[in-house]
Amino acid sequence: MFDAKKAADLAASILLQYDGSLTVLKLTKLLYICDRESIRENSKPITFDKCTSMPHGPVLSRVYNMTTGCASPAHQAVWDAVIAPRDEHNISLRKAQTSALNDLEQNIVEGVCEKFRRFTGWDLVQFTHENFEEWKDPNGSSFPIEPSTIYKAVGYGKRESSMLVKEIYQEDITTVNFDLERMKQAVESPSVRIPHGLKGNDLTRFILEQAQTIQ
Repeated sequence: MFDAKKAADLAASILLQYDGSLTVLKLTKLLYICDRESIRENSKPITFDKCTSMPHGPVLSRVYNMTTGCASPAHQAVWDAVIAPRDEHNISLRKAQTSALNDLEQNIVEGVCEKFRRFTGWDLVQFTHENFEEWKDPNGSSFPIEPSTIYKAVGYGKRESSMLVKEIYQEDITTVNFDLERMKQAVESPSVRIPHGLKGNDLTRFILEQAQTIQ
């Protein structure tokens, strides 16, 4: 199941490797690479986030929403306690706290950051496009990456990938479906009035907030 605390601590750990600040693009790429590398080394991700193919490469979906400020209120609060609001194209560490990352996960962060230290965000975009076979060009849109394709891309067999995904992600899939159902109920509820002119991230945030009230 998605772990917002670990996601925030993963971002903080990466930022600490770069004097506390990075471009949003590079941080987003490094977050995904660390999760992917954890799957390769430890058979499970760090954040347990959903992954999505976007034009600039694969991203961790909920973490991406937190970087833009449009995550669910509960997740956003966890992120905002550690990471400062983005300043145009940059993002910085707000406050270093006791990390939820274990030693193996911290070693992954340090290894990934060292390997890609001299890469720009755009270098990483090109790298993920060329080397991560789970990413498919969404042609300006976006679509989900099935976890099993990541497992197979990092070297697990088809059967092993299916077994690991079933074991690790089943609870998260149930939670996602429940969240989507609550969002649908919020939109259709006669008691919820969507403010005129609300769109984009603001609209998403509003619907998520209303979904939290659905019992």
